[in-house]
Amino acid sequence: MNMESPEKAAAEEPGAARRPTLANTYIGAYVQMTRQPVYSLLFLVPLLIVYEAYAYFLNFNKPYQIRNGADILVKTFFHFFGVDNLFSMMMAMLLAILVVVGISFRRMRQPLIFSYFPLMLLESLAYAFLLGPVTQRLTGFVRHPFLGPDVPAQDMSLKVLVSLGAGVYEELVFRVFLISALLYIFEKVAGFTPSNAVLTSILLSSLIFSSFHYLGAYRWQFTLESFLYRAIAGLVLSGLYIARGLGITAWTHSLYDIYVLIEAGP
Repeated sequence: MNMESPEKAAAEEPGAARRPTLANTYIGAYVQMTRQPVYSLLFLVPLLIVYEAYAYFLNFNKPYQIRNGADILVKTFFHFFGVDNLFSMMMAMLLAILVVVGISFRRMRQPLIFSYFPLMLLESLAYAFLLGPVTQRLTGFVRHPFLGPDVPAQDMSLKVLVSLGAGVYEELVFRVFLISALLYIFEKVAGFTPSNAVLTSILLSSLIFSSFHYLGAYRWQFTLESFLYRAIAGLVLSGLYIARGLGITAWTHSLYDIYVLIEAGP
């Protein structure tokens, strides 16, 4: 007597294994693969190099360095371990990225698909244009809070520099490092459940991310509207980081900030 389950019988039907699913389509494979560290970090590298080269050009032979605030935090970390030369810091970061890429590539055991990278850029552009409207819808604000008089009095080249650095270093500091540290504290030390640890870490990191913009020599003028806007934007970027990885989130952040500069005008 045949006691096979209907599911097994259906699986054995001719052509059943060839039924299309999202996972075995080009887009499905793209979404799955580009979340891997090897794609995410390789996509991040050009943004990092462009920012560092632009910062070197703008700060060349100047008595002080103007950089993104989160970049200064990372450079201070290197300084704590005795690495003071900017070129050495850059090389150390690239070496760390390449090590992680190499480990990830060995575990992936698949060749790189280079056609994914232009798609990742297009995806980041789409998210950059959507970030403002989505955040405005979540906060209920009609006017973009960054287009008022609280925009720092810097020339456009320095604003572009800070925007490029925001994507690289703010995402590294507030999404990768801070969320990872908070997850460890809430789950391993405080004993939160994994889901509560994730939600609490994302919420707290977003509040810290927003507060960070009101510190330092080039701090923004504080308003409750702009603080809440940045906090919600931090939540959106955190969700994007978890869903799509560091590379796409970093490019989205930088492209969005540059878009805001263009929209605001000189």
